[in-house]
Amino acid sequence: METKIKIVNPSNKHFGKEIQGKRHWSGNGNYVGLIDGDEILFDKMEVDHWHFQNQLIENYKKETGYEIGQRVRIDRKGSCSGNAKVVIEDELLKNFIFEIKDIDSSGHVELVSKEGRINCFRPDLTVLS
Repeated sequence: METKIKIVNPSNKHFGKEIQGKRHWSGNGNYVGLIDGDEILFDKMEVDHWHFQNQLIENYKKETGYEIGQRVRIDRKGSCSGNAKVVIEDELLKNFIFEIKDIDSSGHVELVSKEGRINCFRPDLTVLS
């Protein structure tokens, strides 16, 4: 899905603009924007990081249909951490009902139930309500 970056450095000629862009995965945290067909590298300090992160979260929610507050059952948990009562085999997890408490930009989903709390990376969930 398409993302935009917002330029927040007042000395940059693109200040205040929202342009099509993405993270530059060179490891330095910079961004690449597309202006008039040209890719332009922006320093990470020139871009509103949270504006970008929130788009990633919204894209993940659209892709999966998951929303904070939904009651769900875990079909496949992926890589998880949490309290010992709920970090168990996938088959046993299907017996628990969780509520989605948080979703982050990388696809980690925080789930809570009366049995405990678990944080899973891109789990497969069945939405109950």
